This record gives sequence, structure tokens and C-alpha cells, in this order.
Amino acid sequence: MQMTKFFDGLSFVLDLPISTKTVQKNQYVAFIKDNGGQVDFALSSKTTHLITHDINGFKAKSGYKIGCCVVTDKYLIDCMTENKRCDILPYLSVNGELVRQNYEKSINSSIDWVSSQLKSVLSDLDFNVRPVPTTTTLPLKSIPTSSITSTKHSTPSSYTKYSAQTVSTSTTSPSTSPTKSAPSTTSSSVLNVEPSSASVAAVSLFQQTLNQRKLELEKKNQEIQLQLAAKQVERQKALDQKKLEKEEKIRLMNLEKEKKIQAESERRKSVLERLNIKPTSYLEASSLTSSHSSIKLNNPTINSKHSKQQQVPINKKSKKQEKQEKREQDETQKRLAKEERTRIYNENKIKQDQLDKETKEKEMAESLRLFLLREEKRKKKLQLEMEKIAAESNPDTPKSTTEVKKVEPKEQPGIHKDLRKIFVGGIDFVELEKKYSRKPSQLSKLKLKKISYLIPYFNQFGQVEERSVAKDHFFITYQKVEDAQRAVEHFKVLENRKLLTADMEKKLTESKAELLLACSSFYVRLTKSVKKVQLTEKNQQEKKQKLESQIQKEMDAIEDAGWTIV
Repeated sequence: MQMTKFFDGLSFVLDLPISTKTVQKNQYVAFIKDNGGQVDFALSSKTTHLITHDINGFKAKSGYKIGCCVVTDKYLIDCMTENKRCDILPYLSVNGELVRQNYEKSINSSIDWVSSQLKSVLSDLDFNVRPVPTTTTLPLKSIPTSSITSTKHSTPSSYTKYSAQTVSTSTTSPSTSPTKSAPSTTSSSVLNVEPSSASVAAVSLFQQTLNQRKLELEKKNQEIQLQLAAKQVERQKALDQKKLEKEEKIRLMNLEKEKKIQAESERRKSVLERLNIKPTSYLEASSLTSSHSSIKLNNPTINSKHSKQQQVPINKKSKKQEKQEKREQDETQKRLAKEERTRIYNENKIKQDQLDKETKEKEMAESLRLFLLREEKRKKKLQLEMEKIAAESNPDTPKSTTEVKKVEPKEQPGIHKDLRKIFVGGIDFVELEKKYSRKPSQLSKLKLKKISYLIPYFNQFGQVEERSVAKDHFFITYQKVEDAQRAVEHFKVLENRKLLTADMEKKLTESKAELLLACSSFYVRLTKSVKKVQLTEKNQQEKKQKLESQIQKEMDAIEDAGWTIV
């Protein structure tokens, strides 16, 4: 036996919140489709249920207009959890309000009205009180007692698709409940309370009112169903009317087309009859030539038109040929002009290259001439320096017969300058930097002052040729190599450096200057050793030899070319 699916024949549109995940949406769609339902993406006349999270949203209002059931998304969740088609009334919404809430409001208002009426009636109730004899053979439990009739209000539990179930009301039958605990047998009397006819009338009035309210609710439900059915009928009528109008419009358009076709065919027939032309097929008409044509045109206007039509292809062909000839002439002119420009450019380029080559050769010859002159001067200076060094080392040797102009020591090149130059570094400025860290300009002045206090102590070793002071060190060049070596050997000894520091501090205290200007630590070194100097001299000699050989080669090349150096 095949089970019926509870969503069979229903069409759903889902209007879920943005926070709903894709996996959850897919689960909802799969559940509806597995149970025979259909899921659409937009509202249409086929939509039966709109599941929305906002009963006052745009889609919900559209659903109210087309007349589909607008329910909250909780309906679908409950159907999935219970795996059955739940009652739709608790989730149904009409015009932005839930239907069940409307029913419950009306029932609660009716109950409030009845209870207010009962209060006024029960306040005037009279009770007949009669005494009970003290002597009785009945047990205490069997003593009759009375209780005031109570009423219980109940709300509707469940509803059908468009109507609520019958409101259940019940009046409890009088039950025995002791008003007071039974006293001992010595008690004088017990009161037996019985309800009067007024209380019974109030209960019957309450029952009538509830029945009346129930009938009103049923009528209201029927009216809602009738309204929905009427809306559905009106919507279907409107759709049918639109369909008929569309079909009628298409039919009229087809009729107009047929009329136009018929009118065109009649017009063509009339033209052929007027011109005495027999209708022929396209192939027959194309096979006929103008000379063998059997058409005779007596009308002069038609003859002129025919001659013009024959002249049109001839004119087009001649114009096309003229354009082609003009295009070819333009292309030949452009090509000739381009060739002329290329020829002129190549001639100018050759001339310019020749001029550049001549100027380059002249510049090269001039540079070689100047270089040879400079090299001659260098050789003369080098020879004079060598003679001077030889005279200083061997004073007994005779001097050169050639008179040489005396040059100042600073201007002499000095072959052994690196051996005569010492470096003084490692001067301590830590205390000054700590004290004057926020005064950089004053700090730089004090550093130079500290170096200037130290420099005079190096004048005792010989005549100084050159001094150069840097930021935190200085160089001293002596005239003799022995003086530089003596200074280095002297300050290698720690005691000598300590004596210098003590003497400097003594002078600073006498001049009332800062003691921080005294050099507590420094070192003295030669800038280059003898081996390094010899190596550099050897390298320089090799470079000179290479340069001389290169110059000789260039000179030979110039002589071979027949040039003369002026």
C-alpha cells in the first residue's frame, strides 16, 4: 500500500531570514520535496503557502494580495521535528496578525465580560442556612456539607485549517469539601449551606453567553473562508480575462497581417495587368536579355526610368575605376617621397659619421700629446726627488750640475710619505658625551679642543710636515721616517702615556680648564709598514711600465698612419 505524502499538490515559497545557513535551507527544500511538495523562487498564482520570518514584510504583503496561506517559519520547523503535517492555524497570519491570537483575544474578552457580570450577580446571592441536629447516628465523614458551585474557564486547544474547534466549557458538579474540620461529638451544631436559585441562573447565563460567542466565532470563520474563496475566484477570473484579451489581440494582429498580404498581392497583380506583363518565375525573367525582351513600354516616363536603371551600373563601375587609379597614384607618390627622404637621410648620416671620426681622431691625438708632456714633467720631478734623497742619505756625493728650483716640502710628492705618516686614535670622549649630550654644538667644539691639547706633544720628535685633524682622530706627517718611528716607539710605552696625561692635567688645572679635556687613553701607529710601502712602489712601477708600453704602441700606430703630433 503506497503512503500518501502530506505535502502532495502544495507549492511553497520560502522567505527565510538572512542569518539562515545554506545547509539549513537545503534541508528545508529537501524535506518539502521528499513529502510531495514543490518549492518556487517567487510568488505566483500557483503558490499555496508562503513560509516567512516576517509576517509584515514585503513578501508577506504580496502573499496577502494573491490569497495564499502566509505562515511563520516555525510551522516548517515543527513539521520537520514531528515528521508530519501540523495544524496550520497556530502559525497562520491574516493581514499581519496571527489568527489564533485574534480568537484567543475574543474568547478572553468574552470570559472577562461574563466574570464581571457574575461578580455583580453573586454579590446578591442568598443562602438558606438550617441547623443540623447534634445527635445523629451517622459517622463524621458522612455528614453532608455544601460547597459553592465553581466554574472553570478553558481556552480552545486546537483549530482546523481555517476554523477553531468548539470552545470547551465545563461546570463542575457540586463536590463535597469540608469547610471546617469536624469537631468533637460535643459540638452543638453544624451548618448545611445550599445554593439558591440565583446561582443556578448565573451559571446558565454564563453557558448561554459562551455558546453565543462560539457561534459568533464560527460565523466569523465562515466569513473569512468565503472572502478567501471570493478572492480566489476573482483572481482566476482576472487571469482568464487577461488570457482571453491576449488571444484576441493575437487574432487581430494575424487578421491585419493577412489583410496586408492580400492587399500587396492585389497591388502587384494590378501593376502587372496595367503594364501587360505576364507573371514569370525568377529563372525565366533572369534568362531573358534586354535585346530579346518582349516587353513593350509605350509610356515615356517608364522608358526613361528603364534607361537610367541601365546606366546606374556603368556609372558605378567607372567611379570605382577612377577611385582605384587615384589610390594607386597616391601610393606611388608616397613611395617615391619616402625613398627620397631615406636617400637624403643616409647621405647626411655618412657625412656626419665622417666628421665625427675626424674630430675624434684629432681629440685623441691632442690628448696623447698632452699626456706625453705630463709624463715628461713627472719623469723630471721623479729624477729630482731621487737625487735629493740620494744627497740626504750620502752627503759626500757630488750634487747634480743642473740647478733645480727649490720646492716646499708640502708640494714635493714624497716617495716615503706613508712611512713618515702616523695615526693617533682611540681618544676617549665618553665623559664629555655624557656631560654635554644635550648640547651637540658645544660637544663638537670640546672634542676639537681636546685633540688640539694633544697635538703639541708630537712636535718634540722632529719637524712636522703636515697635520690633518678629523672628528675623533688625527694624522701627523714628519719630514723624516726616523722621527715618525721614534714617536710610535715612545708612545707604545704605557708609562710615557701616563706621564703625558699627568702633564696635561697639570696644565689644565693651572689654566682653570676642565679636566675632562685631558687625554687618558690613545694609541699611535704608522699608517703603512715598510713591506706595504715596498709593495705599493712595486705596483706603481709596474703600472708605469705598462703605461709607457701602451703609449709607445699608440705612438707607433700614429706614425704608421702618417700623422704628426704638433
